[in-house]
Order: sequence, then C-alpha cells, then structure tokens
Amino acid sequence: MISAKAHVTGSGDTGAHRRKGVLDLHCPRIDGLPVETVHLLHHSLTQLVVLRRSLEHSDTQLERARHAVLESRALLARLREQGL
Repeated sequence: MISAKAHVTGSGDTGAHRRKGVLDLHCPRIDGLPVETVHLLHHSLTQLVVLRRSLEHSDTQLERARHAVLESRALLARLREQGL
C-alpha cells in the first residue's frame, strides 16, 4: 500500500506549530483495476507528495524569513540605543 501525508495548515503560526492536523492518503487496492486507472492513481499520489514537499519547503523559507526579520529588528533596536 502506498501512503502519503498531507498537512492541514492553520493561520498565523509557523513550522510544526502551523500544522493543525494530518490527513493520511492511502492508495486503494489496485488489483483488477484497469491500467489507466492505476496510472492515474499513481500520478495523483505522486503529485500530492510533490505538493507536500513544496509546502514543507515553503514553511522552511517562511521560518527563515521571519527569523531574519526578528534579527533585523533586534539590530535596529541596538543601533537606536547606541544613538546611530
């Protein structure tokens, strides 16, 4: 059985905290199905996995960007304190 996990995301939080739940996607039994249907199921599950990886990559990029913003704000605050 082929399985993939798709994440349902919430709003506002990042990373692991952003995920509100997990949906399991399982390929149904393919014994006796026409070849075209098997190919369609395989292609669909493959695309879902690619989409999931893309979302995970986007989460990582967002987390890095938020971290950079926080670092920039901290640097600006230190510079202001120093009178620059």
